[in-house]
Amino acid sequence: MVSTHYHYDHTRGNDLYPRAAIVAYRTVPASMHAEDGNFWSSRHHGGPAMNDRIPRR
Repeated sequence: MVSTHYHYDHTRGNDLYPRAAIVAYRTVPASMHAEDGNFWSSRHHGGPAMNDRIPRR
């Protein structure tokens, strides 16, 4: 799943797919928590991991 940016209408459905790999630009996880932290604090599997990165080629 690709979270193109942090807005709730693009990310709040992520937690409906707990087994999906979630990919996003490196600033998206922090922005999701900064803008919508109360929602994400109880949904740890719905956002891209803060430290998961795709290596550059």
